[in-house]
Amino acid sequence: MTSHDAVVQAKRLLRVRKAGHAGTLDPLATGLLIVCLNEATKAANLLADFDKEYAVTMLLGVSTDTYDADGSIIQQRPIDGVTEDAVRACAESMRGVISQLPPMYSAIKMQGEPLYRLARKGITVERKPRTVTIGELEVEEISLPVVRMRVVCSKGTYIRSLCHDIGEQLGVGAHMTALRRTRIGPFRLDQGIRLSQLAEGRQGIIPLASALCHLPAVRFGGLWLQRIRHGNAVAVTDAEMCGPCVDGLVRLQDQEGTLLGIGRAAEGTITVVRLFADAAVPTMKEEA
Repeated sequence: MTSHDAVVQAKRLLRVRKAGHAGTLDPLATGLLIVCLNEATKAANLLADFDKEYAVTMLLGVSTDTYDADGSIIQQRPIDGVTEDAVRACAESMRGVISQLPPMYSAIKMQGEPLYRLARKGITVERKPRTVTIGELEVEEISLPVVRMRVVCSKGTYIRSLCHDIGEQLGVGAHMTALRRTRIGPFRLDQGIRLSQLAEGRQGIIPLASALCHLPAVRFGGLWLQRIRHGNAVAVTDAEMCGPCVDGLVRLQDQEGTLLGIGRAAEGTITVVRLFADAAVPTMKEEA
């Protein structure tokens, strides 16, 4: 199942007008997928910006064209000289800000065509390296040639490429054999619901106001509330602060605490980024 398939099923089961996800999962992967419904689709990009946490299984000594188990084997190398200490040291070197080359089998577009379509035609094109952040990389178990890891990374990180790069640095090659997303920002796998549960009702759906609770809240009343509702900028001094307000994104609320939209505070002014009507955000577990 692809992430798109999961969204289509959720939309059908819940009978909503619009639905979209906040961060793709590879078909090979399982775990947490955030699905935004109706007005919440306007906030999908904010939810996609969260760091992600994964449970990863990697096989050393075998390289594939997709960097994962769904691909074709292109090279096999002996791993006799690889030690557990070498694996841990290599993983340690991948922490922090790194440059990563996206795989050819990816949804990145080149002149309007996804790379994976070019790869299926046997075409390889030059890709630009991306800067990503590996916040945490913990080797949890080594049973050579299998390595299991926990990875916390920034948006845009390809775990397949991380496995491939570790294998190349060790000189034996590697590919990803299993991937499970266990966390997206504050949302954890145990909060999710399965697609099969959606047919039973709307349990597990999180109000958008709760999904955006990581943003500072500002409240407005009277004339200032009307200005916000019409998408106009308002001075920070005209807002009622619900906590420290620094430059950046904020939740826009009325005096009762109802979520109106998202704003941006900068240089003493709050401008409207998005206004919402009725919105909610479910978190889902893709079926294993």
